[in-house]
Amino acid sequence: MIMDEIFLTTSKKKLFQYNPNCQCMANISDSIDERILKVRHSIREDAPLSVFFSHINGIYSWEFGPHQTGKYYLISNSVGFNELILRKGKFRLFHIEEVMFRIRYESPENWITYSPLFKLISNDAPVVWERN
Repeated sequence: MIMDEIFLTTSKKKLFQYNPNCQCMANISDSIDERILKVRHSIREDAPLSVFFSHINGIYSWEFGPHQTGKYYLISNSVGFNELILRKGKFRLFHIEEVMFRIRYESPENWITYSPLFKLISNDAPVVWERN
C-alpha cells in the first residue's frame, strides 16, 4: 500500500487504486511515471512549514502552520495512516508507543510541501520543527 504519492517509484510493480464507480480496484500502473512527474513539479521544498506534535498520557496534540488555509495531512507508513487533519487539535490513542510520521501541506494554489520524517515517542519530548 502506498500512503502518499511521494512514495511512488518507477519500479515495474503493478499499482492499483480503488475506483468508486465500479467499486473495484483498477490497474493504474500505466500512469505511475505521469503521477511521479506531477508530484515532483508541485513540491516546494523550501515552503514555510511548522510542526508541533506531542503524545502525553495517551493524548496526541498538534499544531501545524504557518498557513491558515489549505490542507494538512498526517502521513505514517508505520501505522498505515494518511489523513486530512485539522491544523490544530487533540485526540486520545493509547496503544501506540512510538510513531514515525511526516506532514504534507497542500496549498489552495495546488503546490505541496512535506516535512521531514519525524519520530514521536509516547511521554517523551514533543516534535518541534520549523522551516521558514
